[in-house]
Amino acid sequence: MFKGYLLTNFYPSEFIEHALTEIAKKRLGWCGAMISGSKSGYREYYPANLAVFNANVCIIKRKWFRKKALKVWYGDIDCTKSIEKLAALSLDLGTTVYVLREMDARFENAAKPRMDNFVVKVFGTDVEIGPSESKYVELTKLEGVDVPVPTYKKDY
Repeated sequence: MFKGYLLTNFYPSEFIEHALTEIAKKRLGWCGAMISGSKSGYREYYPANLAVFNANVCIIKRKWFRKKALKVWYGDIDCTKSIEKLAALSLDLGTTVYVLREMDARFENAAKPRMDNFVVKVFGTDVEIGPSESKYVELTKLEGVDVPVPTYKKDY
């Protein structure tokens, strides 16, 4: 006789929205957003831009002496065009925001994202490009850019 499996709607790599996701959605748009229907077409049209498809935006949440990586948003993001939004999000959350590639925060890495493999790391006007993205040095120059002041009350 066939033994069935209990099917649920939860998978280990499935993203569960929480209060910080709502703040991220106000800055970056809805989760799962696409910047183009064609990845190669977008890269061809914007060759100088740092676009991350299926990106994960994560933070490190500290509680006492423990640190935990937490995914707050996912979707396609053009870091060159959205750097001010990422800066504003970091100020809203009061912590550094990391943009990771899909494989660094999904599937086997969902429970413990690989934060050291970041594409872009932002806190306010401080921007650091990941080691594998060194050709995008111009992205780190935020002098003279108006970073929006946080407008969301922290209730977490």
